[in-house]
Amino acid sequence: MTPEEELLEQIPENARGEDFQSASNFAKFFVQLYPELFKSGDAELFATLSAPSCEFCESALESYEAFAASGDNYTGGDIQTPDPAQFTGGLQPDGTWLVQFPMEIEASATTSAAGAPVGTTQPASVRTAVALEFTDGRWMVLGINSEKQA
Repeated sequence: MTPEEELLEQIPENARGEDFQSASNFAKFFVQLYPELFKSGDAELFATLSAPSCEFCESALESYEAFAASGDNYTGGDIQTPDPAQFTGGLQPDGTWLVQFPMEIEASATTSAAGAPVGTTQPASVRTAVALEFTDGRWMVLGINSEKQA
C-alpha cells in the first residue's frame, strides 16, 4: 500500500461513495480535521484532501505551518455538526457537489511551549458550505465558506 493509500484509509467508509450522503459524511469528516491539525501536528491528510484551488485549505495549512514553527500548544476548538442526514445541497450543474450545514465550534486556547497564554477563541455557531469534487475515486475539497450565526 502506498503512503497516499494509507492516508486515504483514514476516511470513514461511509464517506467514500459518489453520492450526497457520502459527500455529507466526507464534509463532516474534513471540517473536523481542521482543529486536529493543531492538536496532532500532522497536516498530511488535510493537505491530501485539499484541492490546490482551495483558498481556505491553503490558508489553514499556512496557519498550521506557522503554528508548528512556533512550538505553541492548542486545546479545544472541536467542531460539532448535526447528523449528516440533515445536511443540504447536492450535485451542482458544473459537476461539483455542495454540502451545507450548521456547526458549533468550541472555545480554544493557545499557549506557548513554556505554558504562557498566547490567545483564545470564543465558541461560535456557523453556517458552513463545502464545495467538493469526486475525482479519481475520492473526494477533494474545492472550497469552504463559513458565516457566523447570531
